[in-house]
Amino acid sequence: THGPGALIEINGDLVFSMGDGSQYEVFDAGFENLDACYEPLLGLDQGVFRAQRDEFPNGKIMRLTNEMLLSETTLTIDDVEIFSKGSRQPFRMHYQESKDRLYIGDVGYGDGGTTERIFVAEDASMVNPLGALNWGW
Repeated sequence: THGPGALIEINGDLVFSMGDGSQYEVFDAGFENLDACYEPLLGLDQGVFRAQRDEFPNGKIMRLTNEMLLSETTLTIDDVEIFSKGSRQPFRMHYQESKDRLYIGDVGYGDGGTTERIFVAEDASMVNPLGALNWGW
């Protein structure tokens, strides 16, 4: 049920988020024969693994550069930069231009759902040479 997130612009680039796509009331084992995330021998609660696996857009914050947006080339998920992964449901984002910071509001977990998580990504306007940030979900 964690699906669409937020959409913002950072220096002409389109930055958008997507939830992990997993169920929140029951263990989400993924979908056998439909979900490449499903591993029959790994047991329950595999649906949330989509947030860690790069072949899924789920649980990620992604960026399309201004050049990509202006291009007439058809884009695929492989063209999108994964800015961060390991989010449960990044439902709000705010870019602080003066400090080049991206604030991310993410759905919490583990306390009955009464708290939320806030992440801060520094140097948000630049591509991270070390790869995607990982928030651990």
